[in-house]
Amino acid sequence: MEGKIRDMTSTCLQRSGRIDILHSNVGGCVRGEDAPVTDIDAGALARVVPINLEGMGQACRHTLPVRRKRARESSQQLLVRSPR
Repeated sequence: MEGKIRDMTSTCLQRSGRIDILHSNVGGCVRGEDAPVTDIDAGALARVVPINLEGMGQACRHTLPVRRKRARESSQQLLVRSPR
């Protein structure tokens, strides 16, 4: 998955020269096991959650440095806060 995210980031930079926004909308499911959360088998949930979390985490990991660099270069503010 990380390779795909890295490729996506590189492609975006090649095409537009910048990344202004990351809309991280993850939501994979296991074929045939898409159901209301109260009805999802625990095994299916154990397979889906790590995929969704890793996708979001990798997207942030690879795009945030690019966005921070752009913010410094253009004097724009980019605020990233950690939960307390």
